Amino acid sequence: QAHVNKGEVVFLHEGEESGGFSFTVTDGEHTSPLYPFVVTVRPLTITIVTKEELVVFPGTRQPITRANLAAKT
Repeated sequence: QAHVNKGEVVFLHEGEESGGFSFTVTDGEHTSPLYPFVVTVRPLTITIVTKEELVVFPGTRQPITRANLAAKT
């Protein structure tokens, strides 16, 4: 449990629609049965949000900021 509490247990998604792992827990003397941990993946939706038109005069540079172009998930 200490590893989970410290954020040391990580699941890395590698493209499948579902996944998971099996694990046991121990107190150093006793060990639990094998437990399955199932992970279901939701599709990610990325939306491009444009807020302001970018105005540039000929021969000049203008940075594109999040006011001009942004994405959200």
